[in-house]
This record gives sequence, C-alpha cells and structure tokens, in this order.
Amino acid sequence: MDLKNYAEMVYFQFYRKVDELDFFISEAMDNALRYKDSPVPKDNIYFNKMQFSFSAYINALVSTWEVAKLSQSLANDLDALPEREGLISERDLETNPQVFAEYFDCNPAVNYWFRFMKDARNANAHDGSLALNGGNAEEFLFQTDLYRYKWNRRSKRFEYEASQSPKGNAVGVMLRAAIALVPAFESKLKRPELSLDDHYAAAKFKLESIPGLLDKFREKESEMIDSMVQAQLAGQKDRNCAEQLDSWTRQLRSL
Repeated sequence: MDLKNYAEMVYFQFYRKVDELDFFISEAMDNALRYKDSPVPKDNIYFNKMQFSFSAYINALVSTWEVAKLSQSLANDLDALPEREGLISERDLETNPQVFAEYFDCNPAVNYWFRFMKDARNANAHDGSLALNGGNAEEFLFQTDLYRYKWNRRSKRFEYEASQSPKGNAVGVMLRAAIALVPAFESKLKRPELSLDDHYAAAKFKLESIPGLLDKFREKESEMIDSMVQAQLAGQKDRNCAEQLDSWTRQLRSL
C-alpha cells in the first residue's frame, strides 16, 4: 500500500468514527429512556450502561479529531510540505478561544466543548473522575464538576484542578458537543486525489493481503481487481456529515 491509498483510507475512517459516535449516542439515548421509565429505586445497571456508552462516545469523538489531524499531516507529506503545516498546538487550541475560532472558522463558544472533550477523555481513560455519575428520577446528569490532580511540569508535582462539567440532561450534553465539534473537525479533513492507477494498486494490494486467496483464483485476478475498482469508484464518493448533524439536531430538540 502506498501513502496516497493510505491517506484515502484515513479520510473514510473519519466518517466511520462519526457513525461510531452516532451509535453510542443512540445507545445512551435508549438507556436514558429505559432509565426514565424504570421504577424507583433505580437499578445500577442503567448507570453502568450510561457510563460505558459515554466513555465509548468520548473516545469516538476524540478519534474524529485525531483522524482529521492525521489526514492533514498525510496531505502535507504528499505535497512535500512540513508535517505540521496547517496545524496548531493542542495547548493553543485548548487555552485560547479566539485562536480556536479562527482556526476552525467557528464561534469561540465551541472552544468550551473542545476543552470538555479533552477533560472528559482524560478522566474516563485515566482516573474516572468525570462520569455520568448521577441523576434524578427522570434523567442522567453530571452531578459534579471534574476534580482531579494533574502533573505540573514546572513544579514537578501533582496539583489539584477543577473544571466545570456541563449542566443539564447528559444525553443533551453529548448531542451538543457532537453538533459543535464534528463539523469543526470535518473542516480540517483532507482527501487525496487518486488516479485510476492508484485505485488498481490499492485493489491489488488488498487481494494480495488475504493469505492464499490469489493462489486459488489466480486466473481470475484481473477480473477480481476490475470488479473491486469499479466498486470503489461507484461507492467511495466524497462524504459529509450534514445528514448526521440534522439527525442529532432533531434528537436534541426532542429531549
């Protein structure tokens, strides 16, 4: 596989991660409805499932950003540019809403959701201090802000930190974060331009990657590759998240 075909795979991985994000939002919403209809006292199974869904959701949301950045780096390499061309440090994006807004061409308020995403990802991956850790009899909520100790490189000590968690319905929080961040990340997604030869090279690579397959169908190799290329050309059109964003917006309004 050459770099250009790899970059093509990365482009479509962004949309697979958006689909994954949608799946875990749906899981969380379904669980929230079941929780609402369940008798008091509420069974812990609902809290556990919401925690698992939220953790998976955050990982998928972070992945959309990581994929978009990787697509930019790959595009730079293909264009003989420095790997970091067009990228900004994570610290600047987290700490400066104006820099964030200019980079993504969006409202500075979206920066709040970027910082929430980072805090939630670290807490769920490392210490569990941010969770869908409560609710009333009707809905899940973030009961507390995020409290944790973070390593300070200057003082060389762990120092206490607190950051504000979103208020309101937890599934609504998940939807609002996705609606704000996914189009921002998508705006930085890069796709390479593939020639017909590139498509043939990719198809051949995929066939040769399956152990023993061509040993049985060597006489049909050209036919199989032609079929794969035609499927790629027909099915791999440019994608966008507009339909998914409309769906999330409708779900948010229904809460």
